[in-house]
Amino acid sequence: MDDPRMRLLATIALTAAAYTSVAAALLTLLWWAIFCPWKTLVARRYAAAVLFFTIALVAVVVQLTTRGGTPYFVRMGAIATIALWASAAWQPGDLLGTAVWAFGARGGFVIGMIGEMAVIRIAALEEEFRRVSLAFSLKGQKISPANLIPLCYLVLQRALIGAGDQADLLALRGFSGKGVICPCFRQGRTDGIALGLALCIVLAGVLSFERYL
Repeated sequence: MDDPRMRLLATIALTAAAYTSVAAALLTLLWWAIFCPWKTLVARRYAAAVLFFTIALVAVVVQLTTRGGTPYFVRMGAIATIALWASAAWQPGDLLGTAVWAFGARGGFVIGMIGEMAVIRIAALEEEFRRVSLAFSLKGQKISPANLIPLCYLVLQRALIGAGDQADLLALRGFSGKGVICPCFRQGRTDGIALGLALCIVLAGVLSFERYL
């Protein structure tokens, strides 16, 4: 989807639909297979590996305790897949332009800038984790559960330091919560069809609503 407004709405709709029922989650995965390029998972393979490993681990625990691990894995797997697609499809300025279009020039600019900074920071975390993995491979070592928590702590600490530096830079440049931007959007040939089907999946999910877990 080329239009970031439709992409954001489809992401929210499909996430909500996948949460409601297993059937809607399967329809969400089918929607992704039809309208989204498979390279989205390849582009976010490190994030995908962490997400699906965590989901699978929790699903095993849930299956052993409540016998609801399979529905949990299907639902959360669909939500993670859509999230990875939205992350890979994001282009600089998408959230800023969408927020200004939705909330106006004043409030929308601040909301959009916060969203853009958050997405950039998430991408930086993935790049940091990739560098850590490369450093381990150069040393002939592998990332294991024993050193995963310290590594996550180190990456998170560096992210917090970077966020503080970014805030200082904005203050140094005189940012006071105001800005001006004129967003321009381009729609793809199948954007309307994809959004319409996503809304239909939401309706199907509401009609077949199942209690979570």
